[in-house]
Amino acid sequence: VHIQNIKIMKNKKVVAIFYADARNLSGVKRIGTEVTSVPDDVWNEIDIEVPADLQITSKIEDKNEIFTAKLVFRELCSSLRYRHIAAYKVRLADGSEMLIGNSERPYPVLTKDQNLSSGNSNSQLRELTVTYSDFKDIPYII
Repeated sequence: VHIQNIKIMKNKKVVAIFYADARNLSGVKRIGTEVTSVPDDVWNEIDIEVPADLQITSKIEDKNEIFTAKLVFRELCSSLRYRHIAAYKVRLADGSEMLIGNSERPYPVLTKDQNLSSGNSNSQLRELTVTYSDFKDIPYII
């Protein structure tokens, strides 16, 4: 495996995060780096500490460009109870929205981490990380 040219493309401040069953996004249409026909009525908001961080990177691996989104946030309460394959919609500080995942593989991966140390006032918050990689750039919702 040959990896080269890893670069950070975007580092965005996230003000809201929503999740949905990825199967409900089968009608989404992609036009370049944007998606349309994203349904409004399938999303559930996650109660987060604002701002959350979204980092989008790209790398060339075996002559293929791979885009990776890494969304890191702290959950204020256990509102994320989703057990199925999920996709995520994030609202950025500038009001734009991006879609992480869709109705097809590969799906985003959610990792939960709870720090129970007493040194930080926010130590009881669960930190969650969503990672998603694809051969297509992470799209904006229009």
